Amino acid sequence: MFEYPQEFLENNSSINKDHNLRILHGPFSPLHVESKPSQDAQTVTISSDTDGTVYIPRTDEIEREELLKNLKQEISGLQDEKKAGVIGAINNMISRYGEQTYGEYLPRTYSSNTNDLIGSDEENLDGKSLHPVLFISNFLLKEAKNGEIRKEIVLHPDTIFFLSRGKREELKASLDFLNEMASQLDVQLYFENIQLANPRMQKVFSMFIDPFQLSNMIRDYEKLGIAVDIKHMERHFLPESIENNIVSAINAIGHPSKVLIHSRKGLEQKYPNTYQRCVRSGIPWVVEE
Repeated sequence: MFEYPQEFLENNSSINKDHNLRILHGPFSPLHVESKPSQDAQTVTISSDTDGTVYIPRTDEIEREELLKNLKQEISGLQDEKKAGVIGAINNMISRYGEQTYGEYLPRTYSSNTNDLIGSDEENLDGKSLHPVLFISNFLLKEAKNGEIRKEIVLHPDTIFFLSRGKREELKASLDFLNEMASQLDVQLYFENIQLANPRMQKVFSMFIDPFQLSNMIRDYEKLGIAVDIKHMERHFLPESIENNIVSAINAIGHPSKVLIHSRKGLEQKYPNTYQRCVRSGIPWVVEE
């Protein structure tokens, strides 16, 4: 997990405050699709621009009992008024997802692999998966209580992909679940655009590398926002289109509180118009050091 300090422009804006914003970067899993269908695989329909059919394979679930045990423990510590909402959201999503896992959902962080993260001793994770509803529920419950201030949590959109089983028709249910969990637990979730090297994957997951498309996907959800990673954008966009895309994403999302900018040192000079726009609007320009 990474926490990034907030950098502010020295000006007369009354929006800016002299403090550090602390942000948690959550676990992420490599996206998993296959070009040939295996037994019981499902067709990925999350994007209409797939350049051919791709599939999400059936996988074997691991660590279910441990995740369920931890989940019950986390829920037991909630205030009574939150328990019903959280239990209802989780049960509804488990029912919608089903008991069979699809795709290798194996979350890790930049410093911990999947086994370290969940305390598993599985030696071979090929064809294996955690249940995405159980894992993300555990993660949000744990982090929501781990501190006295409201959390800003950055997630990669793999969470959306695995919860929806790669199906466009399941996107709404997945986003409804994430928004309801965030609302019940008083956290704000930001989905960060990613970079992909494989051209076919870029087409299948075009909405995950484009902040504007991400904004349109989640714009109607109060507790869901976007984290714009400029370095990731530079992998996929021409320099002259990056600032236009970011401005379009900000406009599409509807409120500056639903936007974070994940920057690097010196990018405020490379994209001065975007930097000034963010500062004027009170949008955090977060510099990874």
